[in-house]
Amino acid sequence: MLASMGSLASAQDNRARDAFREATVAYDTGRFEDALRLFQEAYDLSDRTTLLYNIGLVSERLQRDEEAVAAYEEFVRAMPNAPQRENVEGRIQVLRTAIAEREANAARIEAERAAALAQFEEEAEREQRQAAEQARAEALEETRLVYVPPGPGPYYLMAIGAAVTVAGGVFLALGARSIANVENAEMGASWNEVSLDHDRGPRFALTGWVLGGVGIGTVLTGLIWHFAGGKNVRASDLESASVSIGVGVGSLSLQGTF
Repeated sequence: MLASMGSLASAQDNRARDAFREATVAYDTGRFEDALRLFQEAYDLSDRTTLLYNIGLVSERLQRDEEAVAAYEEFVRAMPNAPQRENVEGRIQVLRTAIAEREANAARIEAERAAALAQFEEEAEREQRQAAEQARAEALEETRLVYVPPGPGPYYLMAIGAAVTVAGGVFLALGARSIANVENAEMGASWNEVSLDHDRGPRFALTGWVLGGVGIGTVLTGLIWHFAGGKNVRASDLESASVSIGVGVGSLSLQGTF
């Protein structure tokens, strides 16, 4: 319920009275913004403390709780014996509780927003670090050198060397047997056979030593060629230069990228 103006005499009071009447009409028709402005104008012109109650009431309707509390508290201080005091003090308490709850909710929402923002920034930073680490890993992979052997040549050479070494071993065995036949020849043995073993034993042994040396040297040469004759290439180049052979029904095709 709105408070009344009472009697006003001066021209300023007449203007205040007009503002009060217009404010009352605005309030009754639900135009609370206009009502608040006109009640405030009437109060400024007349300084009637009873209008503070109206200002507080309209401010409360507009959900301007802080302004309503300020107007109500000023009304109570100015008119401690007003009949509306108990009701006004009750409204002040209700409004203060609502303000506190609203501020608490706003603080909670702000804290949640800040926490969500911090989490988002942390995730974004973590993704950036992961992307940077991946980029560094890819860059290192592109520059990583891989040793590529020289091909099948060293293996062929080592196989030949092994074969020559085996042949040398065979000749050494034959030479040793011929020499042993000469040394262990019995009385009355055929001179031709003994003479033949005597002649070929040293030749076989010499041939065996030569072939063995050549074979071992050939094997070592193949090993050196295998481990030192290749080249270092970038891993990315090695991957991009792969060639595969695809065999289909009735067809043979080569595929590769360079």
